[in-house]
Amino acid sequence: MDGKKSLRAFNLNTLPILREILRHGSVGKAAKALGVSQPALSAALKQLRHQFDDELVVRSKGVMKLTAKAESILSPLEHALAALQDIIEPIEGDLNKPKTLLKIATNDHVMALLGGPLSHLVSHDGINILPQFLSAGGHSAEQLVSGEIEYVIAPKFVMLSSGVNANNLKSINSEPLFVEPMVGIGHPEDSALLRDLSIEEYLQHPHASFEIDANQNISMEQAFLAGNSLLQNDIVRFSCYAAMPSTIIQTHCIALVPISLAKRLEASANIAVFKPPIEFPPIEWTMIWHRRNDNNDQHIKFRTLLKSCAIHVADIVGKH
Repeated sequence: MDGKKSLRAFNLNTLPILREILRHGSVGKAAKALGVSQPALSAALKQLRHQFDDELVVRSKGVMKLTAKAESILSPLEHALAALQDIIEPIEGDLNKPKTLLKIATNDHVMALLGGPLSHLVSHDGINILPQFLSAGGHSAEQLVSGEIEYVIAPKFVMLSSGVNANNLKSINSEPLFVEPMVGIGHPEDSALLRDLSIEEYLQHPHASFEIDANQNISMEQAFLAGNSLLQNDIVRFSCYAAMPSTIIQTHCIALVPISLAKRLEASANIAVFKPPIEFPPIEWTMIWHRRNDNNDQHIKFRTLLKSCAIHVADIVGKH
């Protein structure tokens, strides 16, 4: 069957329904969001399962989960429906309507990865939310508990390393977003040398190191090295990644960074990328929030948008 016939045979009216089911991972919550009965939505889900030849949402250990195919559909579906909305009814912003400000603490690399896709979805989705990205630090977990910020996007170990007591940790919820490996970056003139570094040479080479909070030693890199009784030759440490390229060019030092950042620097700043002789664990970027916002509709929609952006980013990371 050719593409036109396939599209003609598809009931396009079910796509907004599909979006809400995938956003919420629940027929009941999707029905509430759409203002329709649950039986009507169950019937629509049955039709969608037939159209996509996939279960889309399945129950696993008492919780509804998206299938792999459903996860791959969500991000392009968000963008497609946003584009259709622009065609049918261009959005006119109501400047007098206050937006819900959601403060998200993370690092500059994640801001660059998620900021663009998230801004696009928020502006086209009709939800009155204003995301504000802030630099994360050792105090971010305490701010999350106190309500000063609403979200942290960081490796989950950051919460465990930040000195938050056990009772407060119980009030924190989390969900994985995407995973990316760590690679080394260095001066382009050193690319041949960096490819053949031994572990001892790697550790002795001058390093520019990333550390969220020097006072609390919150760093995946430092924690891994200390846990394996290793010590590297740090000549400078940064709490953001933006300063690393100029430091590398001026000093010929090396740094450990997420692969998507490394590839971006390789293309734009002529930075050499290499595989370290030490196998560092990948970064598991995690969305972390306080349980007080578990059932808030605005927050549920926002977390769904973040997950949609993360699926898009995971596809990019997977291509590297």
